[in-house]
Amino acid sequence: MSIHNILNIGRHAIGAHRAAMELTSQNAANVATDGYSRRQGTLGGLGAGFGRSVASGVHFSDPRRVIDAMSNNNVRRAQADAGFHNTRQIALQSIEAVVAPQIGGVGESLDGFFGAFERLSSNPGGHVERVALIQDAQELTRAINLTAQGLADLQGPMVEQASDMADQISRVSARVAALNKEIPNIEAGGQEASELRDERDRLLDDLSQMVGANSVEHKDGSVTVTLGDGTALVSGQRANRLSVRVGDDGRMGLRLNQPDGSPSVSVKSVGGELHGIQTAHDTDVADAMDALDAVAFELAAAVNALHGEGFGLDGVSGRDFFAGAEQLQGAALNIGVADEVAGNPAAIATTRFDDRLPGGTDLALELADLREQGLDGLGGRSAAQAMIDMQADIGGRLDNSLDALDAAQARQGVFEGVRESTRGVSLDEELANLMTFQRGFEAATRVVQAADEMIQSVLAMI
Repeated sequence: MSIHNILNIGRHAIGAHRAAMELTSQNAANVATDGYSRRQGTLGGLGAGFGRSVASGVHFSDPRRVIDAMSNNNVRRAQADAGFHNTRQIALQSIEAVVAPQIGGVGESLDGFFGAFERLSSNPGGHVERVALIQDAQELTRAINLTAQGLADLQGPMVEQASDMADQISRVSARVAALNKEIPNIEAGGQEASELRDERDRLLDDLSQMVGANSVEHKDGSVTVTLGDGTALVSGQRANRLSVRVGDDGRMGLRLNQPDGSPSVSVKSVGGELHGIQTAHDTDVADAMDALDAVAFELAAAVNALHGEGFGLDGVSGRDFFAGAEQLQGAALNIGVADEVAGNPAAIATTRFDDRLPGGTDLALELADLREQGLDGLGGRSAAQAMIDMQADIGGRLDNSLDALDAAQARQGVFEGVRESTRGVSLDEELANLMTFQRGFEAATRVVQAADEMIQSVLAMI
């Protein structure tokens, strides 16, 4: 082996170990950087090859990110589940606050209303009792109206929140599409675009949490991002824009608008936080509104049916007690005390027999008994029991969502721990590597120094 070859070996070794120390330092410096995947290169021998008849030392391979695709997928599925249950449980807490307030509410007002009929039966001709009944009835309808309006008021902000999230998803998708162009261009030269890939992985994590997106990487380094129903959010360098609109049926619809102006595509299924908002809007709030409408509609129908059979103090019969709840849909928002009763306490019927006026109480007692009477339209439950069941249903959904959120977050933590054990930076490991590469660097400099001394000795002989 010539002295020149010894110098080459030393030169290659110095460069290789210097590159290894630089990479190790880069890893250590990013130990706290969110989403950073540690880089790993390998030292390999430079054997004989083209232009070399003998071995020429060592080289350091181009560094690559250390990743585990399965861990990424597991983390993203858990992120989507946690995102869904988190946004839904926040919405369910708001719904529960509306339908089950700590003070007042429909249930308490129902007790007051039927209690007023019971008190009126003790003195059917009493003006004070009749005025009190009208006031309790108005308090009941006001409570129903406010609850219905409170539920309706929740849906508007949900649509705004979903629209804002759709805009954010579209911006992230556009950046992923841009990276789909940049990454293959850089890697065409054989060097991994590590920083850009880390950025894209962070964006894919965000898309998973927000909308439950799935991603598949292709051989050229680009990724395709799809939604739950398989529609493409990002395909190559093209990103479709997600939008939210409420249909005539009141349900939240999602559409993908293509950048080339092609007709938009309906999205049937998404996940993550957006799905949590959509479920709260279309199912949780809507179910509560339907249940409240049923209570208002059936209550008004039952009271009106009985009240219309009786006579007021003025001898007139056939009057409805409630108005505005003739249709099931919207009954809770529109129910009120009929004008001819609200403005005329004497119009309240307490008996079916006009010859018993003003003392007849048979109908007043029957109306008071509606407190416990099952109604066919409520599945044989009383109005009060239907309200209790509605509140329990929302509470049960909230409890289930909280339990599911805890489980999803626990899974996410486990999967993130597994992922970080692969891609994350270990300072102990990096410092150990740094010491090893430093010793290799020092050995390589000793080789160069030895070759230099040999050359000096040869020159001294001339």
